[in-house]
Amino acid sequence: MINAFRESIRTKVNGDYDILTRVNMITNSNQISAESIDSKMLSSCKTNENLMDSMLGDDRLAYHIYRFQRNFQDELTKTFSDFFSSDYYKFVLHAIDDGAGVSLPNFPSYQMSERLFHGELQRVSRTCFALMARISEYLKERLLRIFHQVFGIQYIRLVEQLKDVIIKQIDLAADRATERIQEILDMKYRIFIINNLYPDKVNEMKERLIKKDKEQQGEAPPPPITMTAVVRKRIIDTISQICYHQFIIKCALDIDRASTIACSSSDLLRFMKEPTEQTSRRDNLVRTIKAYEDALRLGQGYL
Repeated sequence: MINAFRESIRTKVNGDYDILTRVNMITNSNQISAESIDSKMLSSCKTNENLMDSMLGDDRLAYHIYRFQRNFQDELTKTFSDFFSSDYYKFVLHAIDDGAGVSLPNFPSYQMSERLFHGELQRVSRTCFALMARISEYLKERLLRIFHQVFGIQYIRLVEQLKDVIIKQIDLAADRATERIQEILDMKYRIFIINNLYPDKVNEMKERLIKKDKEQQGEAPPPPITMTAVVRKRIIDTISQICYHQFIIKCALDIDRASTIACSSSDLLRFMKEPTEQTSRRDNLVRTIKAYEDALRLGQGYL
């Protein structure tokens, strides 16, 4: 049963969903596609997204983990300031003005850049830990559902024992993920980059400013990537990888090993043994049936 539990998780993590799940996926996809054809339904895209979110009850582990990561990417992007807005421009000017007297007018101080950078990072942690919490909650509900599908109700005491093991393993994965995420966020407070992405993007920004006339003709280039945007991309990938590694690689795909060693041979025999109350009820039923059979035979003899 543990082997069947392991294989069921593995196939769902690898995207090899069962036939019924695939049929539901196709049906829901066709419904959404049909709605998108109708121009009157274009404004309901957000509603369709909410509808898909309500389908988190299925066992498509790979699909939903990826959905959580994509939502995390969108939410994290929204936590950062709009660096090209007039409000942020005024905010930077105010920060430069605060640094007057400790740096030359055309050389903003490093402390000012660090303060702006840290201000952005302070809003990141809540979103990062929210991703971890969502995956943890989802895995508990899904893995327990798969577990009950495999084990059924034949061995109630064993089921309860192994259910606690599953919950504990997911909680341990959450603890490890929390520690790694906090470590990554702490590391990001140091302004550091060793590759050429940031200077390359700065040079691209300068070239776009030179081509300002082209922008005024309606051919504005995409906004340049700032240092904070570079860090944002690194955080998105790194936090997503940490959550996947801790919850999927180190937990879901390895949970069968923890389940196997959770019970000693003597405990396993005890957990799989029929409960005394159930044995007593069955013996009483057997005696009652035998008494009725004896009475029936006596009655038939008199007849």
